[in-house]
Amino acid sequence: MTRPQQTALIVCGFILVVTVASRLFPPVYRTPTEDILPSSACIGAALNVDFPYLGTVNEPWTCQVQCTDGKPRYILYSNGKATQCQEPPGCNDTGEDTGVTCIPPQAATSAGASVPQTNVSEVSPTTLP
Repeated sequence: MTRPQQTALIVCGFILVVTVASRLFPPVYRTPTEDILPSSACIGAALNVDFPYLGTVNEPWTCQVQCTDGKPRYILYSNGKATQCQEPPGCNDTGEDTGVTCIPPQAATSAGASVPQTNVSEVSPTTLP
């Protein structure tokens, strides 16, 4: 067998092994659902946004305001669902990124207690180091 034939045989063998392995061990795709983890109460002030939570990652970096003041927040979507921002000093949209929702303190607002809220459009963007 010549060198080019050996190389072709090795490449074909590798392709065969990868194909068989992908059939035996298919990837497991998880769609974000509310029952990945039990929902817990949201912590911090609400960041109201004007788009719904659909179980996918949304483009605006909503929790960015946490980078400047270190106060905990959660994102309150237009359809009433909420996801938790990362614990300070972090400021990622952790709940949104992992598909885990939290329960906003609606009971407190219906009882007349004041829950701090921030509209994202009112927050000025800052430059991060």
